[in-house]
Amino acid sequence: MKKIFLINSTSPVPKYQQIIDQFLVQREKGHIEKGEQLPSIAGFARTHQVSLTTVARAYEKMKELGLVESRHGKGFYAVSRAANNAYNIFVLFDTFNPYKDILYNSFKKNLPPNATLELNFYHYNPEIFEQAILKSLGRYSHYVILPHLNQDLSAILAHIPTEKLILLDRLPKEIKGSFTAVYHDFGQSILESLKDALPLLDKYSGLDIILDLEHEIYIPEDLIRGLHSFTRKNKIKSQVIKGYQHEKIQAGKAYLIFSDNDMVNFIKLCKARKWKVGTDIGLIGYDDTPMKEILLSGITVISTDFVLMGATAAKLITENRKEIIKNPSGLIVRKSL
Repeated sequence: MKKIFLINSTSPVPKYQQIIDQFLVQREKGHIEKGEQLPSIAGFARTHQVSLTTVARAYEKMKELGLVESRHGKGFYAVSRAANNAYNIFVLFDTFNPYKDILYNSFKKNLPPNATLELNFYHYNPEIFEQAILKSLGRYSHYVILPHLNQDLSAILAHIPTEKLILLDRLPKEIKGSFTAVYHDFGQSILESLKDALPLLDKYSGLDIILDLEHEIYIPEDLIRGLHSFTRKNKIKSQVIKGYQHEKIQAGKAYLIFSDNDMVNFIKLCKARKWKVGTDIGLIGYDDTPMKEILLSGITVISTDFVLMGATAAKLITENRKEIIKNPSGLIVRKSL
């Protein structure tokens, strides 16, 4: 193996981890083959001007991970940890919540019984997102990623061969290649859904948007742009409330609330002030869940179909189809509006 690894002395990532990460990237891209011999510890240290201890630690760690094996008196050799199973799937979600549970269970249910899944979370942290992907390389048949970060992810996702990549929910415009995706058009969905809600919004003096600043929740930039476009075009009085505040809630208005925590606080306030939701004050939720179907006899929501999204992704994998499919979404009218 005569591959050059770029070791950055100023990086906060330990040098031994940089060696492991670059080994994984090169293996996933096919530059390192199964059974290929790695340089000796001394040879690698000399070529890359790092210490013997650093290289030994990297090799031993890769051995623990099942990425390399040592043969007595012969050195280290690359191996594959990927299961023989054709459906050995790495899943990376931002966080877990009720609608992610629906999506994941639908995806799993529609895969063959022998499929294996490893579910990981990055909690909206770009560094964890990148490290999770780098450490997964070369070990899975498919990579199912929920890219809920408002930044350019092309460099990170480029490590995954496009034929193995499946993106869910968000479709980053900067990603190129023949990958697979089942996506939600956030901007168009919010415009169409609120247009359908116009007859119900007429009885309210305005539509305020409550953004959650305390809990982990992803709100795409194109969704916010769609909201502003809708309220301007239809001359609807609107303000964005950053963080739930009791004093900002007024009877006679409608509210679009993204966070379940904020929604619970909103409902508690309405009960305390004896406001009837759907008459005295309006409520629209985001992302449908079973709880929203029954709470207050039904909460109106704007949502994509997460059951269908999971099922479609599984079908594309099992049928080995490379397609980019827009998932249906829209307004579900219930009594809260």
